[in-house]
Amino acid sequence: MLEAFYNRIKNGFAIMLQAFQLMHQHKTFYWLALLLMGSYAAILSALSSCFFYFITSTVWHHVTTGTNNIAYEGTIDPTLFMRILGMLLITLFIHALWKNILEITVSTYAAAAMHNDYAQLSVGRAFIRTFSALWHIVCWVLLNITIGFVISAVSGGNNNQKNFSLLDALRQMLGSILSMAWSICTFLVPQVIAFEGTGAINSIKNSFNLIKQTFGESLSANFIFSAFYSAIGLMVGLCAFLCSLFIVPSPTGSLHFPLIPSVLFVLVLLGAAFTIAAITVARMIFKTSIYFYAKNKECIGFDASLISQSFR
Repeated sequence: MLEAFYNRIKNGFAIMLQAFQLMHQHKTFYWLALLLMGSYAAILSALSSCFFYFITSTVWHHVTTGTNNIAYEGTIDPTLFMRILGMLLITLFIHALWKNILEITVSTYAAAAMHNDYAQLSVGRAFIRTFSALWHIVCWVLLNITIGFVISAVSGGNNNQKNFSLLDALRQMLGSILSMAWSICTFLVPQVIAFEGTGAINSIKNSFNLIKQTFGESLSANFIFSAFYSAIGLMVGLCAFLCSLFIVPSPTGSLHFPLIPSVLFVLVLLGAAFTIAAITVARMIFKTSIYFYAKNKECIGFDASLISQSFR
């Protein structure tokens, strides 16, 4: 058990190292990582704006409960609420669409780099090829979002933690299983769209057939890079805790943030954001290599043993 876990971690680091070696050979991948980082910053800003707009548009007033405790209750105009909800849905859709466009672009560029096809080794060509399949990408994003809402509805249940319900527990378990199965079945959908140009339904079928044919029923393959994301998250959380030790209240009652710890935390946050974006690009490169291995038993970009062992 421990040996298998150790081999998995060792294999993951080897995959990460080889992916970054390819990125180091082609520095354009780092610019794509910066572009991905910028898109994440934009979506966070848009979501924050929607939340701020919602809070400022809500009319708050005091409500006295039966125990003489004062609570706050807010009301908002239904038309305004629907407008904010529409803005939120459009923002999430644009984010999902742009994320898939970037993944297909990275996969197209990575395929040219791994095949040493210097005639096609251009970000401009990769984007042009991606936008030529824009309709398929839009259909895939809409279908993926719809299935996500359906799975969320299935696993919703009663969120009241005071009353345990076996039915709600079963619904949440079913929702988790459906979500995992859907993510595995659609693992290679962006790559299928990129290199086969098929529609959303056929891309899902082809992705499932490739995963089933090549890698059996492995459940851990889709989360091979999760340990790296978790490690970065823990590092940022630890830095935030250390910086919070320097926060002191001022005589006026407000909080005082020292300049140097604040600047250091911002730098750590920016570094972590870029590292996450770079790891995401490395994961896209790995998925591209997996696609060609699953499709044609072609080992490119990574050692054959790494590709085969990653999905046992």
